[in-house]
Amino acid sequence: MQPANVESHKGSIDPSKFAKLEKKSNDVVESAPKSRSAGQEILYRLYTNSWAMVSLGILVVIVFFAIFGPHMTAHNYYSNNLDAQNQGPSGDHWFGTDSLGRDIWARAWKGAQISLTIGLVAALADLLIGVLMGGMMGYFGGKVDEILNRFSEVLYAIPYLLVVILVSVVLGSNMWTIILAMTITGWINMSWIVRGQIMQLKNQEYVLAARSMGAGGFHIVLRHLIPNSLGPIIVTLTLSVPSAIFAEAFLSFLGLGVQSPAASWGVMINDAMETWKYYPWQLLFPAGLLTITMLAFNVFGDGLRDAFDPKMKV
Repeated sequence: MQPANVESHKGSIDPSKFAKLEKKSNDVVESAPKSRSAGQEILYRLYTNSWAMVSLGILVVIVFFAIFGPHMTAHNYYSNNLDAQNQGPSGDHWFGTDSLGRDIWARAWKGAQISLTIGLVAALADLLIGVLMGGMMGYFGGKVDEILNRFSEVLYAIPYLLVVILVSVVLGSNMWTIILAMTITGWINMSWIVRGQIMQLKNQEYVLAARSMGAGGFHIVLRHLIPNSLGPIIVTLTLSVPSAIFAEAFLSFLGLGVQSPAASWGVMINDAMETWKYYPWQLLFPAGLLTITMLAFNVFGDGLRDAFDPKMKV
């Protein structure tokens, strides 16, 4: 039974007083933004970081000229030309010449090849060894963690320069000797970072599920734990490249690395130290390229770190 007031007003509504609204052409229907996956979110954060993108562009340009720069001039990087000593930048010698008449443009970009090769190869070697050692320390723990951790601490306590000198005495001074000397102690920081990440992840539900299904330790580390630790690993790898480049330049400057007439930024800086007051371009170009490369790698590494950090909101 309906209430009396409802019954009394029934039929009193006039339909003619109501009209259907037509949809206007300029009406905009707002839809919810599409969600991004974890990888897309990382790329979006990185892409919206203007400093990281500028640094990446600089690195691409440096890599391009490191590959093609020595071939853009008719002069090579190793031949002496005493008739062209200490010439300033010109149409013939774009970066000028050094005290032996060698073209600085060709030598600078050949030095970029050597520095980038040493930096990348040393960083990849640190990645492989550090991830393997850190994975074993973090997952197995106990005696394995204690033994490997003590071993890495002993290596870390040895002065780096002493390791380089010993390796150079035994194997001679060349590019591969520098890479080997860097790798002997360079993997330790990577291993400690991976160890800490895996110790946080190894008790997660998906790891317990894989273990209950009979997966072995190495399978769990390689298929589950390391892929979930890629963020810190990639950031550490990116930041280790400029460290290796600077170490190569420092050792070459001291005469413990690449030897002249081979081109290296450290060798070129060392050659220019005596005459830089009179011929500043001999120091300006190799030192400038070294500074720009290291700065670009570090800024890009910081951008990667922010992109992989879920607390960063863009």
